Amino acid sequence: MNILELGETFKQARLGQRLTQQEVANLARVSVSTISRFERGELLDFGILCLFNLFRVVGLDLVARPHGHQRTLDDIQREKAAARQPVAAAVSGQRVKHRRRDA
Repeated sequence: MNILELGETFKQARLGQRLTQQEVANLARVSVSTISRFERGELLDFGILCLFNLFRVVGLDLVARPHGHQRTLDDIQREKAAARQPVAAAVSGQRVKHRRRDA
């Protein structure tokens, strides 16, 4: 998986969680521009701790595998479980907006 694919996977997970870039930035303690550049594949120098933190916020794990490694039985079980879950409303390019709550 390359940096562009990582960014796209992150974006889809963020949208699936119905989180804005600003919300993720606040939770992960990074700038919105960092998230935007990461999602577009423009952030090439990225700290691993920052990457782990961003993935954690949107519910992703980063797993190391030998190069060329294919799916495992665990991967197949997760895919089957995900297929049984209701489909998320997130669509590529969908914007997530939240209404402001007045106290």
